[in-house]
Amino acid sequence: MRLPGLNSSQKFFGSVHFLSLEIENRPNKFYQKFDINKIKSVFIQSKERYEYLFGDAKLQTFIVQNAPVFSESYIKHYPRDRFIYGGAMHRWLGVMECIEFFNQYPEFKLVLKGGGDKKTIRLIHSTYEKLIKSERIKIDQSYLPSDKFLDFLSTFRIGFCFYSWNLIESNFNYQTAPSGKLFMYLAAGTPVIACNIPGFQLVNEFRSGVLINDYKPETILAAVRKIESNYDAYSKACYEAARHYSFDKHVAPYIKFLNEMPG
Repeated sequence: MRLPGLNSSQKFFGSVHFLSLEIENRPNKFYQKFDINKIKSVFIQSKERYEYLFGDAKLQTFIVQNAPVFSESYIKHYPRDRFIYGGAMHRWLGVMECIEFFNQYPEFKLVLKGGGDKKTIRLIHSTYEKLIKSERIKIDQSYLPSDKFLDFLSTFRIGFCFYSWNLIESNFNYQTAPSGKLFMYLAAGTPVIACNIPGFQLVNEFRSGVLINDYKPETILAAVRKIESNYDAYSKACYEAARHYSFDKHVAPYIKFLNEMPG
């Protein structure tokens, strides 16, 4: 829940467990309304996000990412050629900047996989009609369940995780939250090119891709070449990161904590 939900829950139920999925920017009136003494536990994605909400308060805290439960069966050895932009197609998620790279470098191909607002989809068709007709980019909005989606991602060479820089600069939530699709790429062994934000630093930590500071085509090309220079190592590092962040591993202490609570 977000802070309005926390405030409402405390109003009606008293002490509650706080599941933090998104964070409002400060200052915000809801930061003044919740009772920190009525929070039984906090379930959140990072220490940085916790400190933004609660400062140096010592609450029972569990840091868990929006990652799939990893299985060794996810490790595939399919041929990988095309690149993948997975998730919602919105301008504020950097989709246009991503496509422009493929407009500048015709040797690469891209699949756009996911939903999107009608305005952005129309803009993609009108701006990059030639790329679509030549099948250098493909828009695929069909639904796949999570297990099949991971298998699908395993056929791609590199995945993208972008937010617009204006969104990053103005929104703490997007600065600090690793996206679910990032962890799906990792579980599929697909190295990533992502914007250089606090929430994506795990990409550097595990060497599972390259973080970039702008979306210029030449910047993306340099990141592609860096990954290709040691592709197998980057792909292997993705699996290592996916094992580390496997949801079952990190949620187990929280389940144990709940089961051991009185009443």
